[in-house]
Amino acid sequence: MQSGHALGGRIDMPVSAGNTEKGCARRGNSFPGSGRNLLPTARHLTEKSGIAVTQARPESMEIERVQLQKHGDHRGMLIALEEEKNVPFPIRRVYYLFATQQGVHRGQHAHRHLNQLAVAVRGSVTFLLDDGTGPVEAVLNDPSQGLLLGRMVWRELYDFTDDCVLMVLADHPYDAADYITDYDEFLREVGGYPRDAAAWQRR
Repeated sequence: MQSGHALGGRIDMPVSAGNTEKGCARRGNSFPGSGRNLLPTARHLTEKSGIAVTQARPESMEIERVQLQKHGDHRGMLIALEEEKNVPFPIRRVYYLFATQQGVHRGQHAHRHLNQLAVAVRGSVTFLLDDGTGPVEAVLNDPSQGLLLGRMVWRELYDFTDDCVLMVLADHPYDAADYITDYDEFLREVGGYPRDAAAWQRR
């Protein structure tokens, strides 16, 4: 997911309606190091700088948010994104989603190799994420907060507000072969567990 940039110095993000994962327990400043969805670089930066990691339960995937440093005054605010600083990978592609219609679900895939950082520049969106250990929900509704998505994480996006603009930074250009669009195939590749129907149907 501060001495000059968002990854330098301890981050203790407040727990609020917009900064919680449904069903998750706040872990404060403990940093489990084995989450399959965390980038090796991000894990290193987490252990070094104290980025807050939230985990749903000991056996489930970790959700890693990155607090982005804001600069501004009475004229307005600015946030800068820089690779290997507050973005823990080389930036090779940037895209954004907007004007998403009500009731639409986006995503519904995983990436074999791609790493991403998602930021809700405007509005709000809910992510349902699964690294094979079971789904967790995360809400993005703060332009100064990013959500790190590592390789082999199934993601589904929904509950977009009308004004939502979701920006995503990626460490590789588009590659159709990198996508897994069938959930059962994803579970086979990741060595995960069968879908928790109740959890997925709550969305």
